[in-house]
Amino acid sequence: ICIENISTGQYMRFETETSGDDVLTIDTGSYGATITRAGVDYDDIICPDFGSEYLKLQPGINDIKVGFGYSGEGTEVSIEYSLRFAGV
Repeated sequence: ICIENISTGQYMRFETETSGDDVLTIDTGSYGATITRAGVDYDDIICPDFGSEYLKLQPGINDIKVGFGYSGEGTEVSIEYSLRFAGV
């Protein structure tokens, strides 16, 4: 799995097998990742590949690409991020 923030150039690549029912949860605040399979959480089978960075979303629109493998192909989405407590 490869997740790239096209806006910043940061990417996260995970070397793990996934199926259509798996849920990947990434917590960029605590730098953790979990795969949920059939209702069971696994955090010990997933870690970022060498060179990966936990993505930091920038305020505003972030263009993200999600793909599988090293092909560079993937689905692009835009995520709008805003600070909850700006200036606090």
